[in-house]
Amino acid sequence: MNSLIQDLRYALRQLRKSPGFTSAAVLMLTLGIGANTAIFSMVNAVLLRPLSYKEADRLVMVWEQNPHRGWFENVVSAANFLDWKKQNDVFTDMAAFESNFFNLSGGNKPEEIAGERVTTNLFSVLGVRPLRGRSFLPEEEKRGTAAVIVSYGLWQQNFGGDPELVGKPISLNGQAYTVVGILPATFADDYSRSFAQHSRVWVSGLDLQPEGREFHDYHTIARLKPGVTQAQAQTEMDTIASRIEQQYPESRGWGVALVGLHDQLVKYTRPALLVLLGAVALVLLIGCANVANLLLVRATGRQKEIAIRAALGASRAQIVRQFLVESSLLSIIGATLGLVLASWGSELLVRLTPPDTARVEGVGINGLVLLFTGVIALGTGIAFGLAPALGASRPNLNETLKDSGRGASRSAKGRRLRDALVVCEFGLAVALLVGAGLMIKTLVHLHRVDIGFDPENLLTMKVPLEGPQYQDARRQVEFFQRLLAHIEVLPGVEAASVTRGVPMNGWTGWSFVTADHPNPPAGETPDANYVVIGAHYFRTMGTPLRLGRSFSDGDTPTSERVVIVSESLARTQWPGEDPIGKRLKVGADPSDKNLPWLTVVGVAGNVRSEGEYAPFIPELYVPYTQYPWILWPRHIVVRTASSLSAIIPAIRREVAALDKDVPVSEISTMKEIIAGPVQQGQTLTWLLGAFAALALTLASIGIYSVISYAVTQRTHELGIRMALGADRRAVVNLVVKQGLLLAMIGVVTGLAGAWGMARFLSSLPFEVRWLLLFDVRPTDPLTFAAVSTILTIVAFLGSYVPARRAAKVDLMVALRYE
Repeated sequence: MNSLIQDLRYALRQLRKSPGFTSAAVLMLTLGIGANTAIFSMVNAVLLRPLSYKEADRLVMVWEQNPHRGWFENVVSAANFLDWKKQNDVFTDMAAFESNFFNLSGGNKPEEIAGERVTTNLFSVLGVRPLRGRSFLPEEEKRGTAAVIVSYGLWQQNFGGDPELVGKPISLNGQAYTVVGILPATFADDYSRSFAQHSRVWVSGLDLQPEGREFHDYHTIARLKPGVTQAQAQTEMDTIASRIEQQYPESRGWGVALVGLHDQLVKYTRPALLVLLGAVALVLLIGCANVANLLLVRATGRQKEIAIRAALGASRAQIVRQFLVESSLLSIIGATLGLVLASWGSELLVRLTPPDTARVEGVGINGLVLLFTGVIALGTGIAFGLAPALGASRPNLNETLKDSGRGASRSAKGRRLRDALVVCEFGLAVALLVGAGLMIKTLVHLHRVDIGFDPENLLTMKVPLEGPQYQDARRQVEFFQRLLAHIEVLPGVEAASVTRGVPMNGWTGWSFVTADHPNPPAGETPDANYVVIGAHYFRTMGTPLRLGRSFSDGDTPTSERVVIVSESLARTQWPGEDPIGKRLKVGADPSDKNLPWLTVVGVAGNVRSEGEYAPFIPELYVPYTQYPWILWPRHIVVRTASSLSAIIPAIRREVAALDKDVPVSEISTMKEIIAGPVQQGQTLTWLLGAFAALALTLASIGIYSVISYAVTQRTHELGIRMALGADRRAVVNLVVKQGLLLAMIGVVTGLAGAWGMARFLSSLPFEVRWLLLFDVRPTDPLTFAAVSTILTIVAFLGSYVPARRAAKVDLMVALRYE
């Protein structure tokens, strides 16, 4: 122990004697360890922290899937859910819920809040007990006897934490529901985070009906029985699905997919975090290589000191220990400062994280993060200190003590090791730069993609008409007609329309058949995104009308039923034909003779309704003035020539004037909506780009330091060359070639590694791959060539500066060097 303390004191004195070396080494380690700690704190909070449910590892989401149609996580039909629940032997219980929105009225102003209609056993499946009150009772399953449980946040924010709220009614969609429970503050609706907004109310009363399997409306969650694995459960559910498919023709092609609840939550976040964790690991390795190079240079300068210690009886183990103590001390100092950097960096990561993409509540420095930092500090200290320690622990006592050996000859092994470290640095930098380059190209492609409409000066807001007074579709039409008439005359408004939803917010598919093919084979009925719109929708959105006409006020319930189709649907259903005048029928069961035939009166341009990264999908547009609809219109879109912010208060006033209990929510510009789905990818790209730039800087420092030291060691040799007639250009070329050779070996090695990484990325499922690479080949030759060129230029500059210095050396000084 005393000898270790002595080594520590000696290491401190040595580091104080070389402030330049110490500062450079600590800075590189601080950046590397700090970045790794910050990213790991996010990984810990999102990927490693367990969900806040009892035995959460036994909770699974149960989806329907139809691989033939490319659907792998589809909502579930009520009939299938009831059959699954009855026939399975792998779940203790199954619950269903339907994501919804409710108009909460009765306060100072109406408010739309996210919520769910649920089966009464949802909270028992989750293993959650209310903080106050009780959970749902089985008899509250039917809608006429439904009750409500509210979140802790809603209780505090909207009801002031009223201790008597349990037992009181609240108004949702104009109907009174009795509050029977309040959830604890720790409750997290992580089961819905991946596919719905965070719920604030849970209403009992799904009242599932087994008739018909065409309606897919419900999310399903289940709890595995003790001892049953997810794979075993999947096998049994596949058997049940196969049995249902044989029994009911309309279920042909439909299967079951089980996804662990935690996996469901982190499905889109995990690849991004792992990419970042890999990137910062590469940065740390490059930093360690640089510090190792510095220690090798430092060890060369201390050869006489080490030889004297060895001559006085110091063992090789003692010398190695001394060097490892110094390297570990550097690493500990770097880790300490890195924790400060990581604390700031983790806060920045939380601010950069898009909402609803990750559980970031636990991000920060905690016990596990401290343990990670300690392990990484110890590991890096040994990693970059071991090679210099082993090399320095075997000095040539005779040559070193006589001081007669040439530096170049006596450090040949050290020189080879330093060269190898530079090669590694460049190889790692290539992999990181290629990844960053591919993602930057992805961003460029996303900004250039044709989304099918003009998002400039386009405002959207949700105006949901709920409650008994709007159950009659005629009342809804009248409300929207008056509202649009008032909005269109506001100063600065160019056009306005009503719509069921807004583009980029996903798909609501419905089956249809055409009059040309009214009886498709079972399981092959086509479907399309179903959109209810107003007469001026396409003009408001800036979507071109390719053929035919738009809707008009003359399209009423008593006139011919009409529809506008997208280009992709027209091309698929009537290839090479004029679609105008064609007829189709929309519904869950298009064979239903009571469904009306719709006549195609127009063809609209394609729109990327599922996001910039998604392909064009077939779409059906129906006029809101022809009702009943399958889905109700809920949004207003407004195109303005003036400030969007100035229009919002005016529209709020117009809505309140028509009905004070109708809320206005989800106010946003289309540019904000477009940016939302790709925000995580953009954040990832900029972070990866920053780490790549840091790696490039460290690699350039590495080659500069190695070539500079090599020039110092070869000063005598270069002097002799110049004395024998070599000109300055020849000396410069000699030194630059050495640097470029090292860089080229590193680049070639790195390109091979980057190619392997690219092949791995190309094998990822589409729903994960699009986040990292949209419309970009993982083996994009332009990116690989650009990275190689950049690193070659960096290597040339890093070699040229010390080469110029070598060419200017004084000949007499060089010849008597050493």
